[in-house]
Amino acid sequence: MDYSTCLEKFANQPRLKRYLDPDSHNILRQKARSLRSQLRGGGWKFIIPRENPLTFIKNASNLQINIACKIEGNGSSIEKHNIELRVWSIKEDHHHGKKIFEFRIDQKNSTAQEPWHHLHIGELDEPRFPFPPMDIILLCEFILVNYFPKHSKNLREDLAWKHLVICSQNIFQKEYFNVCWNCIENNTDTTLMEHLLNLP
Repeated sequence: MDYSTCLEKFANQPRLKRYLDPDSHNILRQKARSLRSQLRGGGWKFIIPRENPLTFIKNASNLQINIACKIEGNGSSIEKHNIELRVWSIKEDHHHGKKIFEFRIDQKNSTAQEPWHHLHIGELDEPRFPFPPMDIILLCEFILVNYFPKHSKNLREDLAWKHLVICSQNIFQKEYFNVCWNCIENNTDTTLMEHLLNLP
C-alpha cells in the first residue's frame, strides 16, 4: 500500500473520529485528500503545523494530546519526517491547559552531530536519544495505547487498523531496524551510537 492511500484510510477510519476533536478530524481528512493531488506532480508535503495541531479529546485523567508533523517525499520515497507530541493538563473549568511535556521525533540535520533518527525532549539544547522514526499513524497508536488503553482496545484489535499501522511500520521503521540489526550483527569495532551518528 502506498503512503497516500495509507493516510487516506487512516483519516477515514470511522473509529478514530471518537478520539479527535471534530475540527481536527476534518483537517486530517482534508490533508490526506490533498496528498493524492500533490503526488501527481512528484514532490509532496503532509504538514500539520504546531500552531494548528491535531487535537485529541481529553482522556479520563483530563489530559489532552496534540500532534504536529511535517512529512515530505517524492513519489513513493519519504525524504523528511518530523513529528511532535505535546501533552496538556486541562482543568474541568478551563479550555486552556498547562503543558506537561512535549517531545519531537526528528530526522538528523545533515550538519549536526546527532543520531540518524532521534527523540528530542524539551528545549533545543537537550540531548537527542536514538529512536526509530514515527509518522502520524504510529504516533496515534502510541497515544491510544498510553492515553486511551481500555477505550481504544477494539480499534487497536481491528484488522483494518492493524494493517494501517503495519503499512507505516514498513515505510518508516523497517530500514531503521535493519540498519541497527546489521550494525550490531556485523560490526566488532563500531558501536551502534557511533554508527547512527555517522549516517546521513
